[in-house]
Amino acid sequence: MELTVTEVKARIIRKLIQWKKWGGSHTENILKATFHAMTQAVHRLIARLPVDETEEQDLNRDVYLLVDGNSFKTDLPYAYQTIVGGDDLSASIACASIVAKVTRDRILNIYDRVFP
Repeated sequence: MELTVTEVKARIIRKLIQWKKWGGSHTENILKATFHAMTQAVHRLIARLPVDETEEQDLNRDVYLLVDGNSFKTDLPYAYQTIVGGDDLSASIACASIVAKVTRDRILNIYDRVFP
């Protein structure tokens, strides 16, 4: 999906507003901010599940998170496992890592055009 410069700027502004509402700043603990972003991402993914699927399942029992790294702190009600070197040990983590890197590269390419 190609975005116009105006759309990109609007998204950046919305993200900055969300960041400030959360209370983040450039001096905020990066690990804490990462855990917060990961928790929010899981909330958004669960919200995208079809309603009939979420009613039929006990998500607290059925959802299991794999986290690449050695720690994760969250208030999510789901079980999780941290895996050091997860890219090498889990196909799911490796795939998610590829998606994340491609997404990051696309965002940086947009930023490069908006903020040369």
